[in-house]
Amino acid sequence: MKLSVFVVTYNQEQYIRQCLDSVVMQQVNFDYEVIIGEDCSTDSTPQICDEYAKKYPFIKVYHHPKNLGLVKNWEFVLNRCTGEYVAMIEGDDYWTNPKKLQRQVDYLEKHKDIALTFTSAQVAYEGGDIHDEHIFDHLATRTYSLEEIYKKWSILSSTVVFRKSPVFPISYPKEIYINDTFTFMRIMQYGLAYCFAEQWTTYRRHASNLSRVDTPEASLRWAIQHRYIGRCFPKLKQLAQHNESIYLEALIYDRQSNDTWRHRMRYMWLNKQLLFSRFALVTIKYLFV
Repeated sequence: MKLSVFVVTYNQEQYIRQCLDSVVMQQVNFDYEVIIGEDCSTDSTPQICDEYAKKYPFIKVYHHPKNLGLVKNWEFVLNRCTGEYVAMIEGDDYWTNPKKLQRQVDYLEKHKDIALTFTSAQVAYEGGDIHDEHIFDHLATRTYSLEEIYKKWSILSSTVVFRKSPVFPISYPKEIYINDTFTFMRIMQYGLAYCFAEQWTTYRRHASNLSRVDTPEASLRWAIQHRYIGRCFPKLKQLAQHNESIYLEALIYDRQSNDTWRHRMRYMWLNKQLLFSRFALVTIKYLFV
């Protein structure tokens, strides 16, 4: 099998048809399969996926008996992709270029030093309105390093085609909260990323997929993830500690949490100029509150 198309979906009855239509319209000169992880949706998403699987024999749907959540659904589907290459798309996004897969696979075939390819994307909101949000304006048609990918969000998962590597089968540890960039960083341990700075994908933004960064729980999960990345990628340790510190800032003044002193101690360790400051004295007081 030359290529597997990874699809994850949950309660996306409004969007999944457009997503799958954009997959089956692809014009390619190789064989491919479509692996759908349907995460126990409560709407008509399961029936729509089955409808497409019945019509297209190369589509296989896995219905989870209980909701796995996004991270574990990614893991499940990725580990069932048998292709030499894997293309990714989430059930609320869709491809706009029928030659997308062919172009990206052709590039990977010719450039063995490239582990992953991705593209720019346009942004759509509920209702289908296309907005020029400039989210991906910084992208250029060139190679990208691991540090660049980590420093600034650049890779939308629904634009990616990558080469299968020794990181598979993949297993996400408990420290991973949002797994897209982490996955691509793991893949890029075996090569660079190449960007086609053309909008071949539409990224749909709505309330259910906006980044969850405005709660103490989310801030803590992000801080833990960046700490873990620093351990996994020693060359990125300094940048990872900087990112961890940013998320800890949302936790170090919480007087309602019993763990505030722990977060303040870690924050001081990352910002050692605070060890002999008023911040340190206040932290000691937290221990006795």
